[in-house]
Amino acid sequence: MPTYAYEPAPYNLSGLSISSLPNETQKYLQEIGLSSSKGVRETMEAVDRVRQREEARFHRTLLGVHATLVEYRRKLAGIACTGKDGSNRFGTKLYGTIDEIESHVEKTLIPEMRSHYEGFISRMDALVWFEMTLRAGTEDAVPEEKEIEYRVLKHTPALRAADERLRGLHDSVLRGNVGGPLKKRIMRGIENRLPNTC
Repeated sequence: MPTYAYEPAPYNLSGLSISSLPNETQKYLQEIGLSSSKGVRETMEAVDRVRQREEARFHRTLLGVHATLVEYRRKLAGIACTGKDGSNRFGTKLYGTIDEIESHVEKTLIPEMRSHYEGFISRMDALVWFEMTLRAGTEDAVPEEKEIEYRVLKHTPALRAADERLRGLHDSVLRGNVGGPLKKRIMRGIENRLPNTC
């Protein structure tokens, strides 16, 4: 499986007031409409629902991007088996030369994958900030020095789950098993394991 070398940027929202947050973070928090006026417990439940929705969205998005990445890798592998007419051993026309395919992967698909990771981490960091602000001054308060650990605790399961699902899809596509009914079954299986957020 290709390595995307994605490392989340350090958490940098500790101790910031809402007006000091990056504009993107402020906008996201306004869009999701969380409010601390309902009480800590009810609001924390709302945060968890938003987090589940974001994780489901992240996984669905990555699945599509990764399927495309894997298909391009299969095309590269198939180029070695192409005939003079540009078709591979299955008679399928390939799209582009090795250089064109590699360029598309490196300049378009990998950056797109990274942008989805960055967007997800940014939204999750906004939720961590909201939780920390909500908990401040209560018995559930998390000291600033522990916020990074809390962030890792909240992000890691989603990132690991995404990696496992992508590896499964990757392996299936490379074996040539994904298409038609099987692809639908994989998608359905992934969606069934994700929380229902509708």
